[in-house]
Amino acid sequence: MDLWQTVLAELKTQTTRATFDTWLADTAAVRNNDTLTVFCASAFAADWLESRLLARIQRVVAAVAGQSLDVRFAINKFPRPSRPIPTKAGDVFVEIITLPTEPFLKVSKYILWFWQPLLGNVAFGTYLLLRSRDHYLDKFWGKRHRLNVELIAAIMQVNRQAVTGVQRTRGGVKRWIPGAFDAINTHQVGKITSTRRGRGGLLYHARILNTLPLLTPTQVAALPPPVQEHHAGYLQKFDVDRVAWEQLTMPNLIHGL
Repeated sequence: MDLWQTVLAELKTQTTRATFDTWLADTAAVRNNDTLTVFCASAFAADWLESRLLARIQRVVAAVAGQSLDVRFAINKFPRPSRPIPTKAGDVFVEIITLPTEPFLKVSKYILWFWQPLLGNVAFGTYLLLRSRDHYLDKFWGKRHRLNVELIAAIMQVNRQAVTGVQRTRGGVKRWIPGAFDAINTHQVGKITSTRRGRGGLLYHARILNTLPLLTPTQVAALPPPVQEHHAGYLQKFDVDRVAWEQLTMPNLIHGL
């Protein structure tokens, strides 16, 4: 184990897990004579370590090296390796548990933060509601189910047309007002179809995607600016290859599921 790895192992016992994981875990260092240069992921991280932990780091370095070294901080000479873009993120799972509330729907932060504003609240809530009917952990698409539109509208506390969409005529011009089903189909997180049943109206069926992947640049561009900024922070935090991600030209990554 080299000098800095030994130092990190000792610092891990002297700091909280949050402090170590946030500020120290991704650092690297190079010794040049009596100087140890610690490379950090950002200028902010370098400033934080210098102002908060410099004295402690110097003590540990001296103990490990057997002499005092001049500890300095620099920015990211050794960047972390990029992780591949996750096209099959496994963001939504349904687990059968032995409780009266089964099944239990477990949702990742990513889809709450980014897929929800992309779809819109009603469409996103409808997606989760339909997704909860499937019990699969290992299949990307659930079974085909017949939908009870009135029940969905009642649960979502909206009118039927907000779920199905509706055609309006104004000034002799017909215009389709999209609903939650349209958003689900447009963004390909589900496949909702309708068939006419004589004079009884339409019958709706759906298959819902169990897994939602990372958004593409095209999708992120449709989000509000504060959410776009938050998404950029997500890419950095989880080491998604930003250059490769920015080169994605397809409208979504669902084609790979």
